[in-house]
Amino acid sequence: CAPTPVAPPPPSADADLASPSLAKGSLYPVFDRATTQYEATLRVASTTVTATASDSANATIEVRVNGGAWAEVESGQPSGTLVLNTGDNTIEVLVTADDGTQKTYGIDAARVPLVLRVAVENGSSSIASADALAAQLNDDSWYDCTAVIVTGSAIDTADELAGYDVVVFGDSGAKDND
Repeated sequence: CAPTPVAPPPPSADADLASPSLAKGSLYPVFDRATTQYEATLRVASTTVTATASDSANATIEVRVNGGAWAEVESGQPSGTLVLNTGDNTIEVLVTADDGTQKTYGIDAARVPLVLRVAVENGSSSIASADALAAQLNDDSWYDCTAVIVTGSAIDTADELAGYDVVVFGDSGAKDND
């Protein structure tokens, strides 16, 4: 008697994500497979997306930002770097099931520039170094900084210090590496 052949299971139609996440930022609302549209606020110039498919053995995942080219992502692994514009961005995650069923999840990601108010205290003999540091901070492409050169007396009270997010103290000019 010959064995009865067993038919292979039909291809999966599961195009759901089990869990998407951003490397820097949180999704709103909290993830639910049935919800396909999310929001996120980010203070960085780029991020990665980690997406895990429900049927990770058979589904494929692709991501893109702002209508760019799709890039395939291995289930459960971070995508390549997604460069974000200042302002509104659209990140899309496309899941294709084994049978060809597709589902797209959208993330409206608002990139809010991080503005740091930096006081660079110039010390008594390091004015050139303070100028160079302030210029570098003001020209930074990752963060929006407003760096100003100040004297120690301009930041010697709590109220004056409260006007800055970061204070960088320069060298006093002494040879003791302070």
